[in-house]
This record gives sequence, structure tokens and C-alpha cells, in this order.
Amino acid sequence: MAAEELEAVIRMAEEDTTLLGEQLAALGVESAGVELTDGARRDYQGALDSYEHAKRAVPRLVVADEVTAVVDTLSTGRYLLTCVRAELAGLPRPELRVPCFFNPQHGPSTRDVRYTVPGGHGTRTVPACAQDAARVEAGERPEIRKVRVGQTDTPYWQAGDALLPYGKDWFTTGMLEVEANRR
Repeated sequence: MAAEELEAVIRMAEEDTTLLGEQLAALGVESAGVELTDGARRDYQGALDSYEHAKRAVPRLVVADEVTAVVDTLSTGRYLLTCVRAELAGLPRPELRVPCFFNPQHGPSTRDVRYTVPGGHGTRTVPACAQDAARVEAGERPEIRKVRVGQTDTPYWQAGDALLPYGKDWFTTGMLEVEANRR
């Protein structure tokens, strides 16, 4: 079981690392020819460094719990990426917040929303990115990060103990705690 959990964690971390690299490449294209401030250049370099660090760390994972360091690194990279995008759009630097509960790949949350998990799992307040917060507030489904468990795609927070490190330090009073206590 530990080998299967580690494989699932590595697969998820690889996907997240690849996505951050793709987002950085897209930002490089978007910002081509734009003079960035010193702060934005530092943020961009920090995001690149986070990506490189995660890329090197994922193959070295030997137990599932070690992924928390990679998750934190990716979270930092996504936040710095958001800071650069804010500057390019002429917006203020965003508040440093935990990642979007529904899909940490969305980057930092912008506000908290009340969310009821389908299937009678209760209602909780969770951090959400702007797009998912708007979806929830409009009565629509948020874009949830799903992972393959056996033959089924399931929300990452319901995928088993191995994937709990993806949010255990961010969402200590939210869904992950509820899901962990149900086991």
C-alpha cells in the first residue's frame, strides 16, 4: 500500500510541477518586451526557482509525507507568479493566502466561501480562488482537482491518506480534517 500511495503522490506532484512550468512559460510569453520592476523580476525569479526546486525534489521522494515540502514550494511559486501577473495588470500585490481548496493548482485563494460537499458530508468554510468563489456563490460547481483512485476520478481530499499532505497544513479546519476523521 505504501508503494501505491507514494506512486500516487509522485504522480500528483509531477503534474503540479509540470503545470507550474507551463504557467511560467506562458507568463514569459505574456511579459515579453515588458519592463518589469525590480520586485516583479525578483518574484518571477522566485517562481522559477520554486519550479526548479520542485522539479529536482519530486524524483527524490521516498515516502508520501515528504511531498509537503514540494507542495509548499509549488504554493510559493504559484503565489509569486500571481504577484507578477498582478503587476502586469496594474493591480496591487495580492494578499498571501493559502491555495484554493478546490484545486491548489489555481494558486492562492482570494476569499473564503461556504461550501457543501455533495453526498451529505457537511458544509464548511473553505478558501477559494476568485473563479471558484464566484462559481460557488452562483450555485455552480467549483472546478475541483480530481485524482484517479482505482478506476474512479475523485476529489483529491477524498483520495486517501497519502494525498492528505496536499492540504493538511493549509486546511486544518476544513474538508481534509473531516475526511481524515471519517476513516
